[in-house]
Amino acid sequence: MGDLPFYLFLDDNGYTARSIIGEIGEENFYSNSC
Repeated sequence: MGDLPFYLFLDDNGYTARSIIGEIGEENFYSNSC
C-alpha cells in the first residue's frame, strides 16, 4: 500500500482517515472506498 500520510480506521459510515500531522479529531474525513 505504501506510506500513507494518514491511518484508515473502520467506522460505521465507512473509513475514517485521520491525518497524522495535526490533532486527531479535527482533521478527519469519511471516504467510501470499498
